[in-house]
Formats: sequence, structure tokens, C-alpha cells
Amino acid sequence: MPSPSRLPSALVVWICLAVPGCSRPDPCAQLSTVLQDSSGASRLAVDGWLDQALVGPRGERLPDATRTEACSLILREKDALAGFREKARMDLKPTGTETNQRRNRR
Repeated sequence: MPSPSRLPSALVVWICLAVPGCSRPDPCAQLSTVLQDSSGASRLAVDGWLDQALVGPRGERLPDATRTEACSLILREKDALAGFREKARMDLKPTGTETNQRRNRR
């Protein structure tokens, strides 16, 4: 039996291994962060943009497993990620009003 001081961390590791998705980061959250960094847009704006970009053939929201796989694929494929970054930069470009508001906050 592990020592009492190691018991909590062993329990956390066991629980994390038992719960799907706990031990690995969410690819869509990672993609969102990458797109936020490259576009300068807010998380809310990027997540909304991703919701519109990651859809099925009839415009329906992808099932969670398919969406996660799509995000993983985009992150793995250099050209796909570059394309998504560029498209996000163009689509999420701040308007003049948003740019002025950012300047005034500084």
C-alpha cells in the first residue's frame, strides 16, 4: 500500500486514467488557443468561428467525437493548420471600432 502522503496523488492519477479525456488535453481547446494567438480575437469569437467552420455536409454541428478528431487532424497537419490560421485571421479581423476600443483600454 502506498504511503499516506502519496495516496492522494495516486488516487488522482487513477481517477484521471479512469475518466475518458481527463489525461489528455482537448484538441478543440488547443486549436482555439492557437487561433486566438494568431488572430488576436477573443476566445468567444474564435469558438463561435470554429462552431461555424466545423460542420457536417448539411451544415449541422459535428458529433463530439468527430469534432475532436477534426481538431486533432488540423493540429497535426501543418498545411491545414496554416490554412485555418489564415482564414481565422481574415474572418476575425477586428473592425475599426474594436481596434479603437483596444487602444483606449491600454
